[in-house]
Amino acid sequence: MAAYSTLQTLTDNIRAMFISHAQLNCVHFGNISDINSPKDMVKITYPYVFIITNNITVTRQMIKASFDVVLMNQYIDNEIDILKTQSDMLEIGRDIMASYILTDATADITLEDNIISTPFVERFKDNVAGVTMQMNFTIGTPISKCFFPTR
Repeated sequence: MAAYSTLQTLTDNIRAMFISHAQLNCVHFGNISDINSPKDMVKITYPYVFIITNNITVTRQMIKASFDVVLMNQYIDNEIDILKTQSDMLEIGRDIMASYILTDATADITLEDNIISTPFVERFKDNVAGVTMQMNFTIGTPISKCFFPTR
């Protein structure tokens, strides 16, 4: 394992943070077209988080990575349950924020603490509600000609 963080260590870290959350049953990274039926899962179990990589910016001192984090759960078809489901998914996202912002577990990975969240209701194969959170991470790894990936 590298002594510095890379995009791979960041995505591994994000996946581990969400997998460790007690209320989540499925975590998947992919393209938006895979959200309904991820290729690496037989069946989606809810609550479910789907993470989409938006863009990556490299500077002399860091790597910045932006992700859309889609937190969703099934709902009963009424307004009260939809709002409760959206609220519950927002709280899971806030738990993940706290894991990055309030601890030193990820010393060279930081999460911006101003996260835009958009509530939604969708009818995929299942009726789901939740929030999409735009999470922006910074990896404090300066550029260097010495860092070369090995397998």
